[in-house]
Amino acid sequence: MTEANICFLECPKCFAVSSSHYLKPSVLDEYYSQYFSLRGLGDLNVGMENYQNYSKFLSSVLNFDKDSIRILDYGGGGGVISYEVAQNLSQRGKCQRVEAVVVDYSDNIMAFKESEAFAMSHMEPDTQIWKEMKFDVVMANDVIEHIFHVKPVIESLFDCVERGGFLVIKTGYNQPIYNFLLKAGWQNLPLILYPEHIHDFSKRFFSHFFTTFNQDDYEVIASGPSFFAHKLFGPHFLAALAARIIRFPYHLFKDYPFVGGWQLIARKAAD
Repeated sequence: MTEANICFLECPKCFAVSSSHYLKPSVLDEYYSQYFSLRGLGDLNVGMENYQNYSKFLSSVLNFDKDSIRILDYGGGGGVISYEVAQNLSQRGKCQRVEAVVVDYSDNIMAFKESEAFAMSHMEPDTQIWKEMKFDVVMANDVIEHIFHVKPVIESLFDCVERGGFLVIKTGYNQPIYNFLLKAGWQNLPLILYPEHIHDFSKRFFSHFFTTFNQDDYEVIASGPSFFAHKLFGPHFLAALAARIIRFPYHLFKDYPFVGGWQLIARKAAD
């Protein structure tokens, strides 16, 4: 594996960047069914240490005029982000009941006490049921960069957004950093994230996102570098500090490419 000649290639139509080599989809599916346990990510099955602040931010953006909403958490692991968003929405008085559906190869959703205010269920990604449902919030946090056949998945996510609902996508954007370090002589760098990150989605990709997928009834609420770094200062101080320092110049220079991740929040027209 260390000798593999792997490069990343940009699509001239949609501007997504993809790996030149892949593992078989069945191998990837098996790997992701054990993803959280293999990486020692704890009982909550969430890859983001900063999930609480991130969830508070999402709940501040999501505005509803209905008492009950449904969340699709695609690739949501244990469902902790859905749970935190639901708690924050309830505390803000934005809705009285949240039903979350977590779509993930891992079926180890977090332990919680089901109540009149919150319910959570799990479905496999290949299940047709969730694809035929409608949701007020469709989230895919740090997952689409991992998916072998990503185009039909994104199309399904679009199909699941209810009128007036929100689409939230958070993903990796590492290609500029790769290119810089490769030029500096680190020839095996792509293997650090491969085969987990088999795609890379840039600012350019998201600038053409709705045109690529023939969607013309969305309003972009926010699009930019991931709003929250994965790491917290306490457990991983140096990594957290480095992530914030590296992305800071973007606030001064909008063409600055070394941001590490990108996020899109958009709302579908009500009618």
